Amino acid sequence: MFLLILRIFVVSEAFTLLQGVPIFEPVGCYLDSGTSPRPMPLLLKDFRPEMNWNNIEAVIKQCASLAYNRSFSYFGLRYYGQCWSGATADQTYSRDGPDKRCVRGVGLESTYFVYKFYDYSHQVPGCNMVWKAQDNFCFLVSANYSSTENKMKEYCQKSEGDLYYATNKSAFRLLEQFLYTIVSSANGGKSSQCIVVGLLNASSFSNLPLTQQNKSNSMTHICATRLPSQWKLQGCLVNSCHHLCIAPRDISPVSGTFIQHATDAAFTGHMITSLLVDDVTVCARECLLYRNCVSFNFEYLPTGGRELMSSGRVCELNDEIRDNCWAKFHRRNNYKYYERLQL
Repeated sequence: MFLLILRIFVVSEAFTLLQGVPIFEPVGCYLDSGTSPRPMPLLLKDFRPEMNWNNIEAVIKQCASLAYNRSFSYFGLRYYGQCWSGATADQTYSRDGPDKRCVRGVGLESTYFVYKFYDYSHQVPGCNMVWKAQDNFCFLVSANYSSTENKMKEYCQKSEGDLYYATNKSAFRLLEQFLYTIVSSANGGKSSQCIVVGLLNASSFSNLPLTQQNKSNSMTHICATRLPSQWKLQGCLVNSCHHLCIAPRDISPVSGTFIQHATDAAFTGHMITSLLVDDVTVCARECLLYRNCVSFNFEYLPTGGRELMSSGRVCELNDEIRDNCWAKFHRRNNYKYYERLQL
């Protein structure tokens, strides 16, 4: 009966992101002895009849797109324009040994030049280790309190970032989204937090979107303090809380197709991360960036009682799909469930 109810929610909505492919990196040049099965077992496409020989980089990117859309982690260019890959290519590409006969990032008649997609499964895509991501930026919460603002700037610069202060409503919206990410990844938000988020002045403090409290003439900065169930702003001193560092997020455009399988339902128990996003396409982009993400839950209508409701919709990335674990697929109002189309 429960399965039947869920099937009522299924609709035929789908969308595609066509903006390129994630970051891939060269592995090297390898021999193909011609023995079957080949080290790269599957020919995805032979681009030679149609390729622009003056723009081989375009062929490499097209091959990467084909491999990525098949969820293959390794791919190679053989005979200048033949695109090869396969489900086992990551294990067999080097079977016949390394070779030196490759040119301009592609192999010759009996060689492959091999590439692999950057593995984001154990790291936030586009950010250095221990950093967290929000939209097109990476954030780092300082490990220690600092006695002066200059020392905090030095700390961020050594970590390859800059000190972050929110100075307007747009910047605070990004901050709110990041604060949500902190809570969703820190023991359900039960741990205490205190972060310096800006300089204190009467005009900016009165317009901040977070709940406000405790303004004092002796304070110099604004801190976001995590109470048992809510972030609140209050006046503070520069050395009373952690600080935030910010850096540009190093990500390439991604491509892929998602199909909406259910409305007012969500898949649970396999969440990679939860974040706030502006729309469903941003949620889909995040899923594509994580190599182990195969589905996501998207909050299409604001859910009553949720914290920071004005700062975006909840996006939950999953490393499993519904059909492999129906017991963890449940009704949840105001959410839609999407799966990545495996071509």
